[in-house]
Amino acid sequence: MDEDEQFKRIKEICSPFEIKIEQLAQIKNQMFDEINSSSEIPTNLKKSLTFLQYFPTGCEHGRYLVIHLEDNNFRIHLYHMRGGNDPIVSSEFYEILPDLLSGGGIELFANIANSLQLFLKKLQLEREPLTLVVELAAVVNEATSVFSAGSWKYSKCLMGICLGSEDTSVAYTEKTENIPPPNVLCPAKPFVISHLDWGVFGENGCLDHIRHELDIEVDKLSLYPRKRIYEKLICGNYIGELARQIFLLCTREGILFNADIGKHLTVPFSFNLRHICEVLAESPDSFDNTRLMFDRLGIMKPMDNECLKVKYILECLARRSAALLAVGCACLLERVEESHVVVCIEGSFYENSLIYQEFLGNYLEKLVPEGKTFELKCVDQAIDIGAAVLSAVSQQQKFLYQAMEDNGAEVIQTSQQSTTDES
Repeated sequence: MDEDEQFKRIKEICSPFEIKIEQLAQIKNQMFDEINSSSEIPTNLKKSLTFLQYFPTGCEHGRYLVIHLEDNNFRIHLYHMRGGNDPIVSSEFYEILPDLLSGGGIELFANIANSLQLFLKKLQLEREPLTLVVELAAVVNEATSVFSAGSWKYSKCLMGICLGSEDTSVAYTEKTENIPPPNVLCPAKPFVISHLDWGVFGENGCLDHIRHELDIEVDKLSLYPRKRIYEKLICGNYIGELARQIFLLCTREGILFNADIGKHLTVPFSFNLRHICEVLAESPDSFDNTRLMFDRLGIMKPMDNECLKVKYILECLARRSAALLAVGCACLLERVEESHVVVCIEGSFYENSLIYQEFLGNYLEKLVPEGKTFELKCVDQAIDIGAAVLSAVSQQQKFLYQAMEDNGAEVIQTSQQSTTDES
């Protein structure tokens, strides 16, 4: 089989991963119905209120500690918010030792507390008065933090998307009047931040018609088979495993890597989001980084034509991922009634891949309702900044309530004094 025939065969293998715009519109309608579902519509979508009704103004001030805990490490940040200026940030990275991960939670959080004490001591802030008393102001999910960071920087931001390597969710503004009882909200505040765990979309089978047999194989290899289907069609590490499955298929047919895939790529999930971003970032006339990457994966310096095949495969899968993410975005853009909306997205698949950004923007243009406009934005370190912003907003509301109570007490006291004088 010559090169042209090999490339033609690869295109045939990738063709089932193309989704027509009519299919995407159908999926959007299904998601929209499930978000608005009554008991008659089976759905696994998990919508939850944050009860956050106060939004950043961009004028937040103060110093706020943020602890970002991940699987085997955590980061401590001190954000000095300075109104409309960029915050001053001090940060430290800490690894979590394996015995702490496998032990009880008490030892883990004691370690975090000790690290926090050392962090403040290093900054010579451990003796600071009240402003640095650590107070639990907010514990929030990542999508809500992304939303807060976006709305702090862009006044029209009404949606924040967390596009993780293995998970995805979204936070967006919901009208207070749409929230049913018994939820207790302030009716004077017209909006509340709502969180949607849309990664579970498709568990009821509504996405089965677009899933390929290799998608099923990726699902079987995951930690939770038959769960979180939408997530597995979008997030980077699952797309990486899907690409690995295609590499194996092409290698068995002798049309990729000279029919030798090596040892590393025989391991499930050994090809991940980081590898995808490296390949997609390459210019068409240079594959130096791609060759180095495959060299680390045990495939010795593939030729340019091999790299072109790999890039084509990854672009096809990235296009489908962006198309399905656009479905969720368009669904919520239709639900949010503002005519122009800024959407803030956090995640390296989007941030580090210009072609992914292009795919997502193009599909959104085709899916959003007529008359609706949007902007897609990134905010550096959105999750951490968003947590600091939420803490700032929480503190400011606390001071406002205290001031209102104090003023109310003064009014009552003045009124009582006037009554006494008159008598």
